[in-house]
Amino acid sequence: MSARVTIVRNEKNWVLMTKEFLGVLSEVRRRTSQTAYAISSQVALGVLEKFFSQGVSWRNWAYDNKVLPSWSVDLPVVSVGNVTVGGSGKSPFCDWLLTQMQARGWNSALISRGYGVRVGRANADLPTQTLLKQLGLTSAGFCGNMLLVDPKGRPDVYGDEPLWLARRHSSVPIVLSPDRVNAARFLAAQRARRYVLLDDGFQHRRLQRDLDIVLVDVSQSLSHYSMLPLGMAREPLAALLRADVVVFTKTNLAQENGPCVRSVCKRYLSSSLVLESTVELQGIVDLKGNRAVLDVKRVNTVCGIANPKAFAIFVERVLGLQIDHALILPDHFDYNQDQVRQILEREGIWLTTEKDAVKLSRFEELQGKVFVVQTKMNVSGETDALFSRLDRLIR
Repeated sequence: MSARVTIVRNEKNWVLMTKEFLGVLSEVRRRTSQTAYAISSQVALGVLEKFFSQGVSWRNWAYDNKVLPSWSVDLPVVSVGNVTVGGSGKSPFCDWLLTQMQARGWNSALISRGYGVRVGRANADLPTQTLLKQLGLTSAGFCGNMLLVDPKGRPDVYGDEPLWLARRHSSVPIVLSPDRVNAARFLAAQRARRYVLLDDGFQHRRLQRDLDIVLVDVSQSLSHYSMLPLGMAREPLAALLRADVVVFTKTNLAQENGPCVRSVCKRYLSSSLVLESTVELQGIVDLKGNRAVLDVKRVNTVCGIANPKAFAIFVERVLGLQIDHALILPDHFDYNQDQVRQILEREGIWLTTEKDAVKLSRFEELQGKVFVVQTKMNVSGETDALFSRLDRLIR
């Protein structure tokens, strides 16, 4: 891809901070060759990776052997997670799963940590009792470290992904809380029996689950699955042995990396149900949600997501458009006037993701300049087997 790329880094992103910590080697880089500096950096990252891997191994051993406690609730808990730091398609998969559950008449709710959400402060100003009533919930078990997502709310209060899901599934309770065990207990105290989806729950082993669904993004290279900070993995691929269902995502966006990632994963999937998913185009809309038809061949792109490369591949491969300039921002980026100015100053239209549109839609001056690529996840394979397992959990 020959597009010009602008990358903005967020100093609050701890993964980037870990790598930037290696700036202590800047003096080495100044005094030695680039090759020597690269080797030093890789050695330092490798050492940190070993420490991180040992910590993860000990933590999993402690949960496996009940050294660390975990709690269960009287509801079927379905975890949707991955082994890396974001970007695998958890929110689109939750969207797909909630849609399928609603079509079958199954009650459901979703629990999320809520990236960057300050739950206690936000609760004081929001109509919690009104939301509880609208969602058919009581206040039993609801406490100050929980936040119900209001579909009409703001992304700076609820976060981009929870708000996007709430707007698509307004009848589904979405609870944000740093204490997901208490959030699950709150849902268990309600009259209606429902499935609880635990967003990004694979590593959250304090809450016991009845089904572990793990997503693996095959559009990424195998090096992406090296442990932090050398790669982006929170756990090694061998952790898939704990998974009940594994979903290979973005299979239509994979290049030469896909078969390699799959072949390594298959060593650990002997007892797992394996599904696949693709990213399909649903439509193009403006920032107000109105349908749009674009008669162009070249575009600019702006996104603050964990896997911007996949968005670029989608624009070029699926939409058949050439990208002139790509503005790449950190995941969950909080847009401001600096980005608005950059967008307005460049000729041509801009494409962005639905997740980014949640935050960009508040800038009226971008209307007609920025358009949203609406996508949907298409899951294939033995999906009937998945829903049979889910059906057994509720009975």
